Amino acid sequence: MGRVAIVGGTGRLTLADLAREVIDTVIAKGNHSLVICSRKAPDTNAQHNVQYAQVDYDDPSSIRNAFRGVDTVLSFVATADSDEGFEVQKKLIDAAIEMGVRRFAPSQWAAANQSQIAHYQFKDRTQKYLEEVNQSKEASVIEYCLFQPGFFTNYFAHPYATTQHFAMFGMFVDFEQRRAIIIDNSVAKLTLTTVEDLCATVADALDYEGKWPTIGGMSGSTIDVAGLIALGESIRGGPFQVDRVSLKDVQDNTFSTTWVPMIEHPGVPVAMREAVSRNVLREYLLGIERGAWSVTDEWNHCLNLSYTTAEQYLRKVWANKQ
Repeated sequence: MGRVAIVGGTGRLTLADLAREVIDTVIAKGNHSLVICSRKAPDTNAQHNVQYAQVDYDDPSSIRNAFRGVDTVLSFVATADSDEGFEVQKKLIDAAIEMGVRRFAPSQWAAANQSQIAHYQFKDRTQKYLEEVNQSKEASVIEYCLFQPGFFTNYFAHPYATTQHFAMFGMFVDFEQRRAIIIDNSVAKLTLTTVEDLCATVADALDYEGKWPTIGGMSGSTIDVAGLIALGESIRGGPFQVDRVSLKDVQDNTFSTTWVPMIEHPGVPVAMREAVSRNVLREYLLGIERGAWSVTDEWNHCLNLSYTTAEQYLRKVWANKQ
């Protein structure tokens, strides 16, 4: 039974919610013991084969102690400050190498690398640091994988959750209200993978005997936004109201829509939600156009998993819904 450290699994941001889903899946599979690292005091009600470690990420020795005897580190670090996010990841990597950790998964869990998404810059810097660390030695010093599921299909099931912890919010294609926002004439594609399939991938990857792929994409479906809207209209049984915006207006941040999908999450203060939601919508639309949300499918070929398509998942969720 290997020992797995999970960093960032107790906070209030979306990645912490995702970490909790991964934790539950790994526990259910039963092949690994977990140490969950947190800035907060340890949880005294830990489950079987689960320990909590209070870690000061500014103190390398504190991180090293948490990583003692660990085979794999899964990072779900998330922060509004890109520099801080990178520095924490860098310290995690350094401590992992020093403690002989075999595998490391940096905080990715979304778009492709080099996405140019503003709040993902620390992810690209982390990838570059991992490359540099491994190139500085004759042999690879730590095996790593950038787990990339693209968009979570679950978002388009909002407000109907199929997971226990993952906090959903509305997206630019709103199945409930039958409406959508799209860049005019867009043919760019995005990858859709369920949270459940991402968790199953991570749990199976921990047992994978081969070398982890450096880029670890996975895919339930790859589709353009117009195709997703058409799927929604088919499932919901009627046309969607579609706001079409020009790419230039989105780039210039002068675009106007009749609605904005609101990010209603405890990690986003209520007073900031409207501004944050508009900015995130803009980043999503531009990211899709750049191809940032169309990821590869390495894990589809490495593991014996059947990935749920967007149509399979969404038809099941929206069946018999008004």
